[in-house]
Amino acid sequence: MTNKLKLLILLFFAGVAHQGISAKSDFEIIRQRVTENLVKEGSDDGRVKMLLESFRADSTWPGINYSDLSREGFQHGRHSAALVTLARAYNVRSSAYYKSKRVKNTLEAALAYWVRNDFVCENWWHNQIGTPDNLVRVMLLIGDKLPGELVTKTQPIIGRSTSWSITTSMESASRWYLAKPVIRES
Repeated sequence: MTNKLKLLILLFFAGVAHQGISAKSDFEIIRQRVTENLVKEGSDDGRVKMLLESFRADSTWPGINYSDLSREGFQHGRHSAALVTLARAYNVRSSAYYKSKRVKNTLEAALAYWVRNDFVCENWWHNQIGTPDNLVRVMLLIGDKLPGELVTKTQPIIGRSTSWSITTSMESASRWYLAKPVIRES
């Protein structure tokens, strides 16, 4: 073989190897698109301001009865939805709260409160769809900026999205699956 041909073959395989190393996997591309969709929804800065101003020192928000875990009274969905609102604001460039340390600290404290108390409702939907879906959104939006221990402690709650509930809510299942890389393995 001539030296030119050897060089050409070497360059070809070097290019192929480089593409294989630098190319994103299909999984990463889908995850990126889902995250971009979450950010595209924008940020409600008025709501973020209200959440920040009303956040209590005990890491709760007023107007939520944290002791009522009944089917009819479970208001905790507002807490987990607030986490999503804060995570979205943290990531939306046009938001006044983009990359805000206060937003991140509030979200971290509120998520830690949730994980510490591990609220389980008498209504399966909140446990297997509502809460896991909201927590997956949080992980997709800001999970890589949160302490690893907190992310790890969130995993079992997200994991309650069982196969039966997954077939009931494919959107929730898709988000759970796509958030798994954010959820750090111990």
